[in-house]
Amino acid sequence: MVGIARRLKETFPKLLNDLKGDDYYFYPVFGSRMLKSAKGFVDGLQNKDLVIQNVTTGYDSMSPHTSCENYLNDVIADPSMYEEAAKYRLHSEYLNTKRRIEEKLDMSVTDNEITAFYDLCRFAWEGILDKPNPWCALFTTEDLEVLEYLGDIQHYYRNSYGNAYGAKLGQLVLADILKRFELAKNLRGKKIVANFGRSSIMDMMFVALDLFHDENPLTGAYRDVNRKWRSVTSTFGANFIVTLNKCKSGDVPDYQVAFYLNEKPLSALCNEGVCSWQEFEDKFKPFLNTTTDFCN
Repeated sequence: MVGIARRLKETFPKLLNDLKGDDYYFYPVFGSRMLKSAKGFVDGLQNKDLVIQNVTTGYDSMSPHTSCENYLNDVIADPSMYEEAAKYRLHSEYLNTKRRIEEKLDMSVTDNEITAFYDLCRFAWEGILDKPNPWCALFTTEDLEVLEYLGDIQHYYRNSYGNAYGAKLGQLVLADILKRFELAKNLRGKKIVANFGRSSIMDMMFVALDLFHDENPLTGAYRDVNRKWRSVTSTFGANFIVTLNKCKSGDVPDYQVAFYLNEKPLSALCNEGVCSWQEFEDKFKPFLNTTTDFCN
């Protein structure tokens, strides 16, 4: 998060070098990890006067799924949402991974223990220096691909196209971008707005924008190595950046909106990630009509 903020400041020095109280809005959803991410981002901007918004544990417009009763009941608490993941644990690919791990450890392991080993591997990998974590020695490259797919299935049904709520929950968050850019066009907006949330809502935003949509749903019977839906898109430090650009075109200002996913142009949107204002408005305006009525 420190590095992301530094690179943004290098890219937009005039915009971000001297932020004052009304110039910015930094908001972490409730949780220690989100607050630490926000603090890291602020450190990267190298301005000790910047303030992070206080958060509460009630309804949060940047994390609507955590208080959406129907989503919690029909998705998170519904055993059928985990059936495809359970099927994949019976697939020969997964069973071969389990066998290889047991041979390396010379002991039997449970599925929960394999998940724990996998999390110890990926959570503690030194991403900045690319320093491997010793726990990763338990896995071959094929093992990591198998466990990644198991995670993809879980994300797909819990947060994505595998349930009826993901798109609407994602729309609630995306609507905020249009509102803020309309204020900015009228010279009443912020120079920078940064929200810090969970990977779940990133997945839901992708669904709302119809990104990474496979023709066939993910299944425990078959691992498509060319699938579009990959949970790696919302990995650690994942970021979805949208910029409003005011372009000179005669006497009438021309606005363009650029989209970046993990600091790379999101080429699936508009013209290699750059939309005219009209294209952006056409895509995002329907989101303003989304309410939380479906939650309760």
